[in-house]
Amino acid sequence: MYRTGSGDDMKCVWVGVAAIVIIYLMNRHTVLTHPRPIAFDAIAGLISRVNPVRAVSSRIQRALVESDLIDGCEVWPELKCGLVSLIDNAAVRKVLPPPPADESTKQINLQRLVKFVEAKENAKACIIIFAHWCPHCKTLIKELVEQANSGKSVSHKYLLVNGESVASEAFTGDKKVVDLKYYPTILCTIGSTGKEATSLQDANEILDAAPTPDAAAAETAQEATPEEEGGGNVLDTLF
Repeated sequence: MYRTGSGDDMKCVWVGVAAIVIIYLMNRHTVLTHPRPIAFDAIAGLISRVNPVRAVSSRIQRALVESDLIDGCEVWPELKCGLVSLIDNAAVRKVLPPPPADESTKQINLQRLVKFVEAKENAKACIIIFAHWCPHCKTLIKELVEQANSGKSVSHKYLLVNGESVASEAFTGDKKVVDLKYYPTILCTIGSTGKEATSLQDANEILDAAPTPDAAAAETAQEATPEEEGGGNVLDTLF
């Protein structure tokens, strides 16, 4: 009886072990055939593991983010979009006035200003240099917003430039773009030359009376001497 009872006990033990092994194998098979947690973790962690910003240098990233002019309506909501462009610290989109621009931003803005001035499509434009702390500038910008929204002089391009967000080389030295002496300063670009205006109305009259870019270019070509036809920097004769 003792030996028979011992055999029954061993059978129970082996049956229990076999059941545990079977359950373990079934669970493992389920995990392998339906690995949802693994796939979910891979997808959920994709953004954190693969940062597209780190794939490019900070210099390229900054160029991609800050390559375009700011639309004035992003800063002055009462202004209709697409009418007035702005060169400023990018933070102006979030807070007005924006914090001071760093030197890197000032250099980028200098290149933007030069690019705008040299572009043929901007040969008939109004550039307003201002500062956020200047009360007269605020009055002028309000007047510009009203004028732009009214639809008057829609053929003219308007560019607002925060002078304190641009490198000082734009206003001083032999290669200066603008002879800036005070805020605000209103400048009219007419082809490769420029003329200072005393008010928005004066600027509109100057631009209205100016020939079209094609006519101005033809007139300049006729008046140029052989020595002048050699070319040169457009900024040398602008202001």
